[in-house]
Amino acid sequence: MPFDADAALSLAATLCTIAYFLTPTRTIREYVTTKSTGATDVFPFIATIINCTLWTKYGILRGDAAVTTVNVTGLVLGLAYVAAFYKYTTNRSHVERQLLYAALFIYPVLVYARFFTDAATATRHIGFLAMVFSVVMFGSPLVLLKQVLATRNPAGMSLALSGMSLLVASLWTVYGLSHADANIIVPNALGSVLALVQVCVIVHFSRADYTRVL
Repeated sequence: MPFDADAALSLAATLCTIAYFLTPTRTIREYVTTKSTGATDVFPFIATIINCTLWTKYGILRGDAAVTTVNVTGLVLGLAYVAAFYKYTTNRSHVERQLLYAALFIYPVLVYARFFTDAATATRHIGFLAMVFSVVMFGSPLVLLKQVLATRNPAGMSLALSGMSLLVASLWTVYGLSHADANIIVPNALGSVLALVQVCVIVHFSRADYTRVL
């Protein structure tokens, strides 16, 4: 059987992304153990739901099994994470408001794509929204990165998580290039660059701390 590079790339991107989506399970275990959500916020989980919903719809419209599969998985996990947060938080009204805002954004988009435009136009518009939302999500660590650069202390950043983000974004960038899909290329190429910067910053300041200790 001849080697199918595209199938291998799709599988690698899908599996690595699902593994990345599973990283919050450690936080969820802490919720269960402590019976509290502590100082964490539900928004990252809500953002995952919005992002995966947009990309799932885009994958369906494009007939892209890899995009659809990985984002359906992310959507299910995101809903599970929100449910866990809701169970253990002391401020359930905040979660309910965040979910309402998410629904007020998602539902009109889906209704528009289904009933008020043709498939080709819907694909362009949903793809653009998914791209923009992904860029915002990839750019969110810049706030933390600024803090690390100011304090020269990388304690708030995870090398493993940043490295995983770099791998996932790089795989999807190559996937987007192989499918000539700018909506996939743009956010993931940007995400690759930002993740690489995070890795370099963490390694640099961690090495500097080690040298000072010596």
